[in-house]
Amino acid sequence: MATAEIKVVTLELPKLHEMMIKSAKEGVKQYVKEQEEKQTHAEPTIPMAEIVKSRRYGCRNTVAKYRDEIIAENDGQTIVAKHGSRYYFDQVQFDNWFMNRKKIHAEKLKVDPRRR
Repeated sequence: MATAEIKVVTLELPKLHEMMIKSAKEGVKQYVKEQEEKQTHAEPTIPMAEIVKSRRYGCRNTVAKYRDEIIAENDGQTIVAKHGSRYYFDQVQFDNWFMNRKKIHAEKLKVDPRRR
């Protein structure tokens, strides 16, 4: 049978406090670094007017309907953001959402062609 060695480490309160503060600062520094990396790699948002001008997704009313649908689906979404009175779209995420919606609609048409 092996005997387990127990080691006891004692620290003075100021030294323990200093170690905790140092550890917290390192954790916060790492978190801030990760957040900055996420922001630098993110695509810039574009105003709703640019989406409408592209005519890729339909007219202004159709894009507004999509915008309202996205906002209604999930409050924590990052596809549409409102700054002041203007709406801004993340182009890549909106395109992914739109194509997914299109695929779902095509599958529904296969089941029931009267849904046109």
